[in-house]
Amino acid sequence: MVEAAPRPPMVVLREQGVEGDQNAALLAVGFHLGSRRWVAGVSWIHNIWRGGPLRALVTAWVPAERLERTRGTSHLHVPRVALTGRVDDWPVLPPVFPGANEEWKRAHQHLLRPGPDGRYTPQ
Repeated sequence: MVEAAPRPPMVVLREQGVEGDQNAALLAVGFHLGSRRWVAGVSWIHNIWRGGPLRALVTAWVPAERLERTRGTSHLHVPRVALTGRVDDWPVLPPVFPGANEEWKRAHQHLLRPGPDGRYTPQ
């Protein structure tokens, strides 16, 4: 469903990157029936140097309140899903990001939960 949708709109994932906010693509919007909370399925390009390059196209389900809309974008075509159970049971998001080539897609990592710093960071 996500891969068949039109180009995903861009959003800002607050306090995610090393420097703070991160540009991300909004792939899906979910409502978790158990907690009665909205979450967002997002993807972003993670590209840092930690003793060597660490590059990945990252996807994760994040609390919707961490997102900020980008001016002039529409979210009407973003798929809506109902989520049940634990986050471990939620669907893995596909490696979709505007302009990402096959190299980025091969380096896809879907993260289930944030690290101790509250950020979703690949290892």
